[in-house]
Parts: sequence; structure tokens; C-alpha cells
Amino acid sequence: RDRFLSSFKQPGRFRAELEKVKLMQKEKGHE
Repeated sequence: RDRFLSSFKQPGRFRAELEKVKLMQKEKGHE
């Protein structure tokens, strides 16, 4: 959780994390 919060300080990284989460959610939906 701290890692996620710390990413807020780095917009670039936050966006990358968001994309990762989106992909993970997509794959979960396929299951």
C-alpha cells in the first residue's frame, strides 16, 4: 500500500501502475 501511495508523488509512475492495474483487471474478467 505504501508503494501505491508513494507512486502518487511520481505522476509518470502512477500512470504506468494504473495501466498495469487495468490490464490485470482485464485478464481477471477473461477468467
